[in-house]
Amino acid sequence: MDSLVAPVPVAAPPRPRVARAKRGVERLIAAFFGGNALVAVIVLALITIFLFREGVGFFGQNLRNIQLYRSAGLELVDIAREQSDAHSALSRGLTLVRDQERRALLSMGRDDAAAAAELGAFDQ
Repeated sequence: MDSLVAPVPVAAPPRPRVARAKRGVERLIAAFFGGNALVAVIVLALITIFLFREGVGFFGQNLRNIQLYRSAGLELVDIAREQSDAHSALSRGLTLVRDQERRALLSMGRDDAAAAAELGAFDQ
């Protein structure tokens, strides 16, 4: 039965110089992050405080801007502009459909006057 079992591979011993350098890098990283943990916490706290302060200022300024926007009547202008843009888009769509119908009528052999007479419903 011993002949059927593969021999256990022997791991190569680590090179002392590489192992020593690896331990040195690990110690350097641990010392850097361990020693500067307090500095990192202070920096994060300062970042949080300044972001909170700017956020509070933003909400106050945004409220004033919205009030000015409404008092100047710009809100009503935007509503009218939306309706005008929707009407323009609808008109462009209708013009495209009319052009397609006109081309179809002309390709069927109708002249311009007959095509215009049939497309009178689009012009109302």
